[in-house]
Order: sequence, then structure tokens, then C-alpha cells
Amino acid sequence: MLASQTKTARDITLRMLCVGALAFRRELELGYHLSDSSPQHEHEKVWQMLRQLHMWIDEEKLQPCMTDAERSLIYKPLGDWTPRALVRAGWRLETLGMLLWALRWIDFIPTFDTRFTFAELAEALDILQPTIDLLWCAALRGPDQLTRMRDTAELWDWRCRAAELITLGVKPSQGVNYRDVIRITAEQAHADGTLPALMEGDFPAFGRAFASLKAEQYHLIRAISAERYHVMCWLMEPSAEWQSLPADL
Repeated sequence: MLASQTKTARDITLRMLCVGALAFRRELELGYHLSDSSPQHEHEKVWQMLRQLHMWIDEEKLQPCMTDAERSLIYKPLGDWTPRALVRAGWRLETLGMLLWALRWIDFIPTFDTRFTFAELAEALDILQPTIDLLWCAALRGPDQLTRMRDTAELWDWRCRAAELITLGVKPSQGVNYRDVIRITAEQAHADGTLPALMEGDFPAFGRAFASLKAEQYHLIRAISAERYHVMCWLMEPSAEWQSLPADL
């Protein structure tokens, strides 16, 4: 419950701004590579925006709030990000979206088979603008909403882990099979409104039952649910630690 929460709305907003700065820096990295085949002024424009990002971070005193990996990536010269860094930082959009939602800056969350996009979040994030309003007006959603969202993310994370166990050939307890466990869990989640609909007694994704997903569809949901569950646990549980990106990106 939130009664024992030690993270304040201000703390969470500062974390959101740091993740947002990383997401913005990633967009600049993508734009830099695209500008390689563009006129020179487009190339220079990306460099100018990077300088503005660094100035904004300094003015808003965000550096001390960043993780080592965030700071390292944000201050790398354009073109120095590895493909792995682009991918790993891209998944932080799920984290950013959940933080913006928890802080009431957005009202939508895509289904667990759909990623957040930077374009969807950019207006609410308003990077490069003074952060005083975000910090002054910071307020979390109510505990019921937050708990329900954490439980929903945990449920999808559980379904992904169940699929892994089936793939690995791990046997359930005697007298139980995974199909029945999944069906019962899905029916209970549908009854309490966590799952809006079922597909063949299973979680619905990509217009089909979870059990029939293609590998790339499964991996997408696995990554989305893991990111969303992590950030909701961090937000609500005092002992939960922030899962930083690897420092060697």
C-alpha cells in the first residue's frame, strides 16, 4: 500500500524528467543518423538541439538525479551510441509513459501488445522547458488506480513467465496443467475487469490467444510488461530499487 511509500511525487517527477531527457537524447541520436543524407543545416540543427538539452539539464539541476548510465549516454557525442544502447534506451519509453500516467500528465496507456511512442509522450513531457510547473503541480494518482495498474502489469508479466516455463518443458505441480491455470487466471482477471476480453480462454493479444502468438509478438509483450511492472513496483514499494541501464552501453 502507498501508506508506507517513501518516494514523494517530487522524487518521482525528477526521475521522470531524467528518463525523459534520455528519451529525448535517443531521438536526437536517431535524427543524427537520418541527417547523414540530409542537407548540412539539418545536421547542424541536431547538434544545436543536443547543446540545448545539455543546457536545460544544467539549468534545471538534473544531473545529480541521473544514473551513471543515463548521464553517460546523454553526454556522448552524436553518433557514438551503439545499436544496443538505442534498443535498450528505447524500452525506457514504457517507463516514461507509466511515470507520466502515474503523475496524471497523460490519461492513456496502450494495451500490453502496443508500445508507447515518443511522439505520444513529448507534449506532456515538454523537454527543454522550465520544470517548475511539473515539480510544483506534481501529484500521484490515487492508491487504488496505482495498485490496479501494478497488478495488471504483474499479471501480464506472469503470463509471459508461464509461457517461458511451458517452452522450457517445466512441469507444474501434480494434478495441475498450465492450460487450466492460465484459463482460471484469465477468467478471474476478466471477471474483475483487469482483462477486457478473453481469447480461447487465454489472454488476448494481437487479436489472438496468447498461446498462439508468434515469437516476435511474445518477445514484444515480454519486454513491455517487464518495463511497466518494474516501474510500478519501484513507484509503490519503498524497498524497490531503480533498474538502471547497463553502464557499458
